[in-house]
Amino acid sequence: MNSKRSVLVVDDEPNVCAYLKDLLEYFGYEVALAYSCRKAFEQLKARTFDCLLLDLYMKNDCGETVLRWLRAQGRSDAVVMMSTMPDHELRMELILQGACNVLAKPVQPTQLRQVLTDTLEPVFTTDPRPPLAFPQGVLSRA
Repeated sequence: MNSKRSVLVVDDEPNVCAYLKDLLEYFGYEVALAYSCRKAFEQLKARTFDCLLLDLYMKNDCGETVLRWLRAQGRSDAVVMMSTMPDHELRMELILQGACNVLAKPVQPTQLRQVLTDTLEPVFTTDPRPPLAFPQGVLSRA
């Protein structure tokens, strides 16, 4: 059984894909590549991934299409969008659509590692305490 986390990189630039593949493999991830949304859909129909690194703007493609498809299918694959100029408004829009984070391109190794760690290994997943329970009406707006 393979215990490595899997990442699908979707970008139409082969050099970017090769760079990200090398980094991700160095960080210990299993990596698959797709150079278009069509190729990404083919792979996503065949299997799930722990995370997608998804370029927002590609030639003749928009990574947002893949993000919307995943969420419409009820898929929970984590998605980190990549964009050359991700302003605050764009970040918020993508997060509201279901992206976990948005990375600025060119992607920096330390930032990539931190975003993937934050995305795939949440800090509070094993908290043994029960969820907070408030008496009825305590948090209601009066």
